[in-house]
Formats: sequence, C-alpha cells, structure tokens
Amino acid sequence: MINSPQLLELSGIGDQAHLQTLGITVRQHLPGVGENLQDHLTINIQQGLDGVPTFYEETRPLALFNNIVKYLLKGRGLLAHPAAQVGVFLRTHKKVGRPDAQIHFAPAASEPDAKGNLKPTPGTTATVCYLRPESRGSVHVRSADPAAAPAIRANYLDTENDRSAIVAAFRRAREIFLAPALHKYRGTEFRPGPLAQSDEQILDYVRSEAESVYHPVGTCKMGSDSMAVVDERLRVHGVQRLRVADASIMPTIVSGNTNAPAIMIAEKCADMLLQDAGVKITLPERSSEQQPRRSTRKAAATATV
Repeated sequence: MINSPQLLELSGIGDQAHLQTLGITVRQHLPGVGENLQDHLTINIQQGLDGVPTFYEETRPLALFNNIVKYLLKGRGLLAHPAAQVGVFLRTHKKVGRPDAQIHFAPAASEPDAKGNLKPTPGTTATVCYLRPESRGSVHVRSADPAAAPAIRANYLDTENDRSAIVAAFRRAREIFLAPALHKYRGTEFRPGPLAQSDEQILDYVRSEAESVYHPVGTCKMGSDSMAVVDERLRVHGVQRLRVADASIMPTIVSGNTNAPAIMIAEKCADMLLQDAGVKITLPERSSEQQPRRSTRKAAATATV
C-alpha cells in the first residue's frame, strides 16, 4: 500500500542507499520496502440506451425528489442502490484456466459538455478491469519530512501481457453490449466511441482514460527472499516487536477486490499477537438449535486461509 512503506522508510527501515541519500538513519536494511507495488486498473465503456429506464431518468428534478422521499421513508429507491448492479468475472482468453478479468455494470452514464463538465445521459457504464497484472511499481519517500507525500510509481501496463489482457477484456465487454438481448435497447457507444477499434487505438484510450480501482498491495510483501519485508507471521525482518498487517504484505495481488482479504490479514494478525502473548483462543459453543451466525475472528481467518 502507500503509508506502510512510507512509515517504515521514515523510521529507517528500507533500502540503505535510498535512505542515506535523504539523510535518514538506517535502522534495518530491507531493499524490498516500497517495491512490488501492484494495483488494478479499470477502464470505462459507456453505451447509450433507449427505451429502458436508467439513472438519467431517476435523477431528473421531480424523480430525484421522489427518490429522496422514498429513501427517507422506506430506505428504497435510487439512493439505496450500490455503485454497480451487476458484476462479472470472466476469462480474457480460452487458454486462461480461471477468470482473470472483472466487469461491473451500472445503469448510469455521462458525457462532457463544452466546458468539460459531465452531463448525465441515458445509458450504462461498464468498468473493465484486468485482475492479475504482471506490472510492478514502487512507493518511496522523497524526504525525511513525514508531511511530504511519497513518490508513487504505479507503472501500469508495463508488460505485453498486461496490455494484451486489458484489450481482450475491453473487447469482451463490447461483445456483451452487442448481444441480441440488448438489440432493441442499444444506442450509440459514446465512450470511447467508433474511433477506438484497433488494439493500438484501444490501448491509447486506456492509457489516457483508465483509473485505479484503489487496490494497491505488495509494498511490504511477506516472504523469505531478499526482497521480502515481513515473515509468515507478519513480523518485519530484523526488527523486534514490529509487524505490518494490511494489504501491503500480499506478495501477489488477489484476483478480485482487496477489502475482505485485508480484513482477514488484520484478524489473523490479531490472533497471532494473542498466541505469541500466550493467550489461548477458544470459540464459543453453539447448540444445534441455534441459527448459523457470522464466524468468529479465528474461524473466519482459518476458513479464508
């Protein structure tokens, strides 16, 4: 992630040469701190729709007022919708053994006006994301001043596989919009539109318009190699009584959203802290008549691992 390697480097834990150039006293030489940054990149396709209601109609002044009332009285309507109504995991190629791309669909779209402001329009948006990027970036402090922002090098689309995979996922999303079931509702694709047809044109669009899914991981990776920062119990190598417990310890990014795995990492770390302190962890017993309930921390961590 971002702040974990920043805090370590400011504390003198990181690549010795880099820290010395900034005048930071080296406490532990760990060259992997801040390296191995991975993130999911997403690109939008916006498809016009006709004859089917979208958020455009629901956000007109009278309709929006009705939706506010509906939400306040019943907790329903437009304001109760999630960010996306449909999520799809798919394979970019038949040779791929398991899904390596994700698409989210939302019944909302917009077009920029003459001033560049986004104006709602009837349509839908598909956000296309390649889930297993090979590209690696970095996060490093630029100053010994803790208030100074670190240098973040995302390095998206650095490998040929990443570039070809995002193009393939983009084309699969377009195929969905061309399905016969959508024929009578399908309008014009206005983003990126007809000018993005070849692989090179699609890549140009991705490079200029893609955004982060906010899934940065890997900058304090777990392992035993020379670039590892923490061990299998999340302890920082060579430093006593210091652990890292967030998505930065992932050696490789997960093929999906990172929130649940990050929670699991924190829960597992809490258990390991208790174990190292000699605290015995027990699970509450449950009678057969009781309804299934959410697992305790220990059960959830064990099941996820």
